[in-house]
Amino acid sequence: MSYISTVMQAAIKTSLRLRSVVIVSMGVVFICVIGVAAIFATQFISPGVNTAIPDRSALENYFGLILFTTCFISIGIFASVNAFQSLTREKSRGNIQALLATPLAPHDIWLGKSLAVFLPGFILAVVMTIAIFLVLNFIYFIPKIGFFLTPWMLISNLVAVPLVYLALMLLVHEIGLAGKPATANVITQIFLPVMIALMINLVVHGVMNAGSWLFTVALVGLAVVISVFVLKLRSTLTVQKIILSQ
Repeated sequence: MSYISTVMQAAIKTSLRLRSVVIVSMGVVFICVIGVAAIFATQFISPGVNTAIPDRSALENYFGLILFTTCFISIGIFASVNAFQSLTREKSRGNIQALLATPLAPHDIWLGKSLAVFLPGFILAVVMTIAIFLVLNFIYFIPKIGFFLTPWMLISNLVAVPLVYLALMLLVHEIGLAGKPATANVITQIFLPVMIALMINLVVHGVMNAGSWLFTVALVGLAVVISVFVLKLRSTLTVQKIILSQ
């Protein structure tokens, strides 16, 4: 465990040294989150709370969707940018090969680097999600119908979404270490827009409510599916495969 922690701390410090990358990625997160939240809030939340009898189910649906997109965009953009840096730059510079010459095992490197990408994105996602949750409550809900919250909203966005991205980071680092980083980077770049578009369509078309237990179960189920692939690919993380893939 100490080896994993050492790799994780070193990787986080390295990524934070790239200040321009951190600033740009956080700037993109803020712009995307505020833009999406503003669109959904003005188009759906504001009209909903201003009706004579607000439909709480509809409000839960759209409020849950706003929180989902906030969390998913925050952790997704940050993780995508840093996964690219972690895999492509480290392998091209031979840093991974140098680590393998130490007492570190391939699985130590894999877990350490996966957590180094996941944890900062997770913290950012939690901060952004709570901020949007409070802002929208004070602007729209509290003046009209009171503080608005369902437990499933918090579980979906503070637990289920991070689980999805934790599993994804483990998967892309497996693929990137034992194979080509470009393949892993393609997965991270495609996953974010595809999943957001899919979940928005499911919610808007009434397949599931973004503030319900079913939404949470769907996200946890996705995390489980990705985890199955992670477990199946663990055997590929050998010193020989990692070195040959460089």
